[in-house]
Amino acid sequence: MRLSYDKFLQTFPRASGRLARYGMAFLSSGVTLIVCLFLNQALSGSLPLTLFIIPVVVSAWFGGLGPGLLSTLLCGLASDYFLTEPHFSFFSMDTADWERLMLFLATSGLLNWLIMMMRSARQEVEARARDAVQRQSELEAQIDERERARAERERLITELETERARLNAIIEHIPAGVILAEAPGGRIVMVNPQVEQILGRPMIMSPDIESYQEWLAYEVNDRPVEGHDSVLAKTLQGEVVTGKEILFHRGDGTKAWIRVSGAPIRDANGKLVGGVDLITDIDEEKRASEALRINQERLNLAQKASQAGSFEWNPRTNAVIWSEETEALFGLAPGSFGGSYEDWTRCVHPEDVSRTEQELRRAIVDGEGVFEYRVVWPDRSVRWIQSRGKVFFDEAGEPLRWVGINIDITERKRMEESLRRQTEALREADRRKNEFLAILAHELRNPLAPISNAIQILTLRGDDPALVSQTKEVMERQVHQMSRMVDDLLEVSRIGRGKISLQTAPLDLADVIATAVETSRPLIEAHRHTLTVSLPERPARVEADGARLAQVLSNLLNNAAKYTEDGGRIDLIVEQAQGEAVIRVRDNGIGIAPERLASVFDMFEQIEGASDRSQGGLGIGLTLARRLVEMHGGKIEVQSAGLGKGSEFVTRLPALAEPAMEPAMEPAPEPSDGPTIPSAIGSRRVLVVDDNVDSAESLAVLLRLYGHDVRLAHDGEAALEEARSYQPDVMFLDLDLPKMDGYEVARRLLLEPAMSAMTLVAMTGYGQEEERRRTREAGFHSHLVKPVDFDTLQDLLSSLPANQSRNGQGRGKASLSSR
Repeated sequence: MRLSYDKFLQTFPRASGRLARYGMAFLSSGVTLIVCLFLNQALSGSLPLTLFIIPVVVSAWFGGLGPGLLSTLLCGLASDYFLTEPHFSFFSMDTADWERLMLFLATSGLLNWLIMMMRSARQEVEARARDAVQRQSELEAQIDERERARAERERLITELETERARLNAIIEHIPAGVILAEAPGGRIVMVNPQVEQILGRPMIMSPDIESYQEWLAYEVNDRPVEGHDSVLAKTLQGEVVTGKEILFHRGDGTKAWIRVSGAPIRDANGKLVGGVDLITDIDEEKRASEALRINQERLNLAQKASQAGSFEWNPRTNAVIWSEETEALFGLAPGSFGGSYEDWTRCVHPEDVSRTEQELRRAIVDGEGVFEYRVVWPDRSVRWIQSRGKVFFDEAGEPLRWVGINIDITERKRMEESLRRQTEALREADRRKNEFLAILAHELRNPLAPISNAIQILTLRGDDPALVSQTKEVMERQVHQMSRMVDDLLEVSRIGRGKISLQTAPLDLADVIATAVETSRPLIEAHRHTLTVSLPERPARVEADGARLAQVLSNLLNNAAKYTEDGGRIDLIVEQAQGEAVIRVRDNGIGIAPERLASVFDMFEQIEGASDRSQGGLGIGLTLARRLVEMHGGKIEVQSAGLGKGSEFVTRLPALAEPAMEPAMEPAPEPSDGPTIPSAIGSRRVLVVDDNVDSAESLAVLLRLYGHDVRLAHDGEAALEEARSYQPDVMFLDLDLPKMDGYEVARRLLLEPAMSAMTLVAMTGYGQEEERRRTREAGFHSHLVKPVDFDTLQDLLSSLPANQSRNGQGRGKASLSSR
């Protein structure tokens, strides 16, 4: 539409003019017809047709051929219709009328042609006149342009001469050598006198650059000039050379430093027309700079070696003068120190101001002193400074000034602090190493004890299938426990050496949690805990190794089960927040002391609570969990309000946006009771107390096979109740027990008169001298280390006085599952 409208605007003037011309033909023909009608009435019908020639001539003259022909046609038709009888009809004429009409049309056509020829001739004459006027105008414009160009050329020549004079004056007096050469031939066109002065030899004007280079290569005392002859050649190739420094051999044989720069010269069209070299004598500058550099390097080396700066303080005016080195020691720019005592104290660490001022006053009294303090740099970093100074006194004995040096001892302090921390770390590592070895021995002896007992059982009753089957199950469980501990150690080692690679894939956390819960269910049920699993409404998906992630969650659940009193509560909660999958394992167990929160994930770290080391484990489960979570790009943290207030382990993993179906978890099969076997009546009443059920029950089987009456207890409180009701001859008491450790059980029993005849035997996995000392001090009669040699056990039982036995003959049979 826009294009059509623009075209209409362009053609509108032509169209309107054409309409005006044709309209004039209609108008003139109409006016003539009206006049002819009046005349026809006045002349009684004898009006000649030649009157209609008038509108034809007018239309043709002013409108052109088209309007003229139109007017001829209109007039002929009007004459026939209005003026020829019969009126008001076309072509009802006689011969005379036809002849008259044809004559009119022929005459009008001839007039139209003649007028058209006259108009064409007139238009051609007018066009030629316009062309002549235009050519004359263009000629005058060209003459004016040439005059202006000539004037501009004369002005430019004048300016060029002026600039050339200025350039010559500058080149003649500039304190540098200037060499100009033409391109491409390399002809030297100008050399100022300074070139000879700087180079120390007369300049031989040569027509080209090759001769110039031969002059530069002139040997003086067999030492040729090298280097700067290439600068001019490069400029003539269009390159720019800036500040090339050259050791030059003067004509007198001495050496001098010069700086050569060069640039190409181009015309207004960018064509390379020449090159210019600028030679500057920098010998004195270079030698002074080299001397300054050497001195500065020596000074810097001395300052760096000593890290010292001088100072002077006037106690009367509090004015302080610092060297630049001292300003640098305090992190200040040269000259930025305020110069007063208060300015110095503002640099001192706020915690050291009071002590430092006291030491300074004491040094003034003593006449000299050395003290150390911290300073805070403007960037808030902290440095250590040692000040050594001497006081100068006036004749009256008043302090006049304190002069000394400041030394940066930050590195020494850091080394001292590092050594202190390393010493503490070594001590801690040694402590944890000893503790780990003790725990490792304890944890390995725990499964070895039931295995040793099982071997004795198989030796004595290998013909009893039920007993052999039960003993085999005990051995398999304990071997599995030992294998798990060894696997954990190897896992940590492989992760530390980067030998473990994850097999990741998109998975639903519900599947991982089901696997972890199934793995930890036996331990949770053994402690009678209530486990609640809470999953989000929408599936939580992560990119992870399902087996490794299940291992992490199983470790956390096992940890919660071990460090929560029996009958406790464990919550496993899965949430999704801000692109993360959050897994919380929360318990109401013994909790963690605030000072231990930062180290619970350290290798071999044991969570301590009401019963130290009573829960077993090597202290590597949490370390393994943290490293596996970090390998998944996540993080794990622990929270606890303190001892006795439970704990919460929070695992965060990057979540996937794609949902998955929530899996259903099947409950683990209920554990079945073991078989029972009868045993003979024993000669001693024995109470075995051990939280390791397999160890306790296998020992009980052995003792019953040898005729002893045996009862069992698996925690400290049950041991007290069983001992008071059973009154055993001998109590084999493990030291690490839930609810109450073996030391507390022994202390309480030894306070009761009824228990005075009982032999109290410590039976534990810890065999260090420290443990043996503690059991002696606690009142134990003997200390046995798991696995206990059964012959040693028999010797101990047989060594008891006969009257100590409280065994009643004919007592009923006992079973493996008794208490």
